[in-house]
Amino acid sequence: MSSFLILGLFALSAGKHVVTSRPAPNSDKTTSHILYGTSLKLTDQTLVPAELRVWALKSTPILPDDTVVFLLAKACSPADATAGTVLLDSLVMQAFPGDPDSESYDDHLPDGLVPWAIAIGRTLSQTRPLGDGVSKGFEITVSEYVRDEARQSGLQ
Repeated sequence: MSSFLILGLFALSAGKHVVTSRPAPNSDKTTSHILYGTSLKLTDQTLVPAELRVWALKSTPILPDDTVVFLLAKACSPADATAGTVLLDSLVMQAFPGDPDSESYDDHLPDGLVPWAIAIGRTLSQTRPLGDGVSKGFEITVSEYVRDEARQSGLQ
């Protein structure tokens, strides 16, 4: 068993409706989604680009740029997380109310911490000290069903 979920606050941008065909053979069924651009803030303050896919009817309005959402999503990270785009498939998403263009929009948001990663997988290394000299870390491989297929991710 393996799983990779991301939980946290995310600012969205550049939303667009997409329609995809179902992967089943000889199927003429389609599914509609909205794709948003976003990013994950790592503990060292590095921003990693991400693309969020949200199941939505074709008539669902696209959220305005800079809308902040609370999100739980299935995830897949590229082999080099600093050079690629993390793929996110929304499980639960709730937008914070208000006008993202308003100067006071951020005043009503909780202080954003880095997103939480919830991962179940197979460890690939022994623990080793991290940069702070106190914490320890290890490498793990996980898989998650993202974008209509099981995808592998390596995490550290």
